[in-house]
Amino acid sequence: MNEHLASRAGWIRSSRCESSHCVEVATPASEHILMRDAKNPAGSHLAFGPTAWSAFLRELRAGGRER
Repeated sequence: MNEHLASRAGWIRSSRCESSHCVEVATPASEHILMRDAKNPAGSHLAFGPTAWSAFLRELRAGGRER
């Protein structure tokens, strides 16, 4: 993923996030969905293709990641 594209992406955080212990997501003008740690916005990010992002969300909704 192009770092320049990630740095210009419009990052958003869930409205349910009440601290910095969250992730931020961006959908720049590409096929990828980006995710980064809100505590370290200058750090690295993950890039998901549409199929992988859908599978990730399905797993979360099914309770695949308990706290």
